Amino acid sequence: MRNCKAPSNVFNLNCPKDICQERMTALGEGHANYVSSAKLSKKIKDFHNNAKDLIPCLQKETNYTEVDTDQSFEKTMDCVNKMVESCVIHIRPGANSNDLRKEITDKLSKQHEYMNLDINALIRDENERKTAIGLEMNSMVQANKIIPAEMIVRMLKKIIYSGNPTLNKFILTSFPDIIEQAKEFETNCSKISAIIYSTTQDRIVEIKNNNLSLFNIDSLFQKEFRLRTMDQWDFDLFNEKMGNMIEFGLVVGRSLSGKTEVCNNLVRQYGFCPIDSKAIIEELKIRLKPEDAEEFEGDVPIEEIEKEITKRINASRGS
Repeated sequence: MRNCKAPSNVFNLNCPKDICQERMTALGEGHANYVSSAKLSKKIKDFHNNAKDLIPCLQKETNYTEVDTDQSFEKTMDCVNKMVESCVIHIRPGANSNDLRKEITDKLSKQHEYMNLDINALIRDENERKTAIGLEMNSMVQANKIIPAEMIVRMLKKIIYSGNPTLNKFILTSFPDIIEQAKEFETNCSKISAIIYSTTQDRIVEIKNNNLSLFNIDSLFQKEFRLRTMDQWDFDLFNEKMGNMIEFGLVVGRSLSGKTEVCNNLVRQYGFCPIDSKAIIEELKIRLKPEDAEEFEGDVPIEEIEKEITKRINASRGS
């Protein structure tokens, strides 16, 4: 990394040894990747030996995330995609709320590092620069044809995946308008984190049955709990609508008072993410220990503890 470039993301895939053994058995001896139980145990042991030095280095130097892979592949990829994909939102106006939509868009763009992708402006820009996709779009317009969603998504994909790490939050304007367009974008570009529905009154889209119209994009996103209504601009409210507000509690008590058991129950029953400050301090002592010292002396700086706790909270954001 010193001689080249630090990776944008690092994923450490955690899977119990017995699950690895089960998966190897399921492959069968005839599979090209099959190895015996003894060889697999040695490979796992070698990994853990190497990881003693590797993992602390990656945790310190990179955007490091641990992903549990003893779950379904779909759930594992959901965890990975949350870290890799950009945050993309679409802001739609309700009745008499165009001004509110413009205010939300402007505030997010100017104050909170969102890039506004105005589809109509982007198409004009591609035409003026006579890019390959701009010429394609122009020929469609000249032939009195509607520019297909596939072509628009190709144009957006170049921007969203431009490789610029500072560009990871986007607003879609004037697109998508129908479910077909939304599905094309999510299949071939990125998931839409939410649709922000600007409205002058706090309302929701009511769904009377499951027979959704092909064109009813609001109903579809409401059904998937991705439609968020806003009747005023407020960044705290926006964060709450996006599911980014962190709720937390503190569990304190003397030794053997039941702190660990209480926390374990909160995790099991309500899905809390536990942050053990004592464990964090011990990890930091190992990580910050000078190379020529047997152990870390003194107290771990509170700034380092705060940094690690904040890092773990941010990694859980939106989940």
